[in-house]
Amino acid sequence: MKMVNMAIIILLVLGFLNGKRKGFILQAVHITGFVIASAVAYILYDDLAEKLKLMIPYPSFNRDSSFALLMHEGNMETAFYRIIAFAILFFAVRIILNIVGSSLTFLAQLPVLKQVNGWAGGILGFAELYLILFIVLYIGSLLPVDEIQSALKGSAVAEGMIKNTPYISALVASWWVK
Repeated sequence: MKMVNMAIIILLVLGFLNGKRKGFILQAVHITGFVIASAVAYILYDDLAEKLKLMIPYPSFNRDSSFALLMHEGNMETAFYRIIAFAILFFAVRIILNIVGSSLTFLAQLPVLKQVNGWAGGILGFAELYLILFIVLYIGSLLPVDEIQSALKGSAVAEGMIKNTPYISALVASWWVK
């Protein structure tokens, strides 16, 4: 089994265990923050990407020596700046929402929630980490860095996540690449 495959599987298991430890309420806050941060980043990333073009030079990309899972789908330079803009906006909003949302953890002590808190949190933790890994792998597949491309090459789990995640694969491709 390729090392990338093993790392992804281990991270997903750790995501479940971390979610189980945090519990349903905190995980629900985190995954809701993930969705809201994604929406805010989606709305604003194009404007920021145009500004980033003036500040950050686009690295050269050797198309012959690299394997890019999504290279054939669009303008790589545009995708590069869109991804950076999206990441900046996403993480800024996510940090703010997690700080605010952490104040809701007292709800986990309510009688009904206390019983399902751990397992439901584990499921949400797995889902949250899957989405984060999806974005990291997608970004990695677009970066013009030979080391990253060779690490992703042949990883069935990474390629499956990038190309076959229902709804999200097509959505992210339409945001960044096409």
